Amino acid sequence: MIKKDDPVPPGPLMQFSGGAVHTLDSRDLFGVGRHIIVGVVGAFTPICGVTHLPEYVRLFETLMDFGNTDSISSVCVADPFVVSAWGKAMGCDGKIAMYADPVGAFTDQCGLAANYDSIGMGNRSQRYILIFRGGVVERLTVEPDPFQVDETSAARMIASST
Repeated sequence: MIKKDDPVPPGPLMQFSGGAVHTLDSRDLFGVGRHIIVGVVGAFTPICGVTHLPEYVRLFETLMDFGNTDSISSVCVADPFVVSAWGKAMGCDGKIAMYADPVGAFTDQCGLAANYDSIGMGNRSQRYILIFRGGVVERLTVEPDPFQVDETSAARMIASST
């Protein structure tokens, strides 16, 4: 699993915008500056869509001021069309960049893959918060129970920094 001071791992991430799918390299996205990545189990799922991501949308301004953050992104092991539609439904436009990791390449490189066959979701991601600063890991928090939002909540992250 990726850890403090590790470099941004290589991995293609996809984004659907302007009517086209764009493939982006994680190192280009997160290699310079400070970036908060919200790793979610699945788009349009009850916990991710009711609790986890909405809190980051609601606290966006505070989070951007938190440690001079350059961007907040969400990464989801799903196709770029679903991730884009979910971001629009969650009010992420202009706030949180929505990236799809369709085959889990970035997620695997981070060591954050998880299997949810038992609930019909297959290979996905653990629930996590990953902060890159200057191209290296500043902080990684993985939720011990992917069906809860506690350690990876935006409010907890802000409170733990003060």
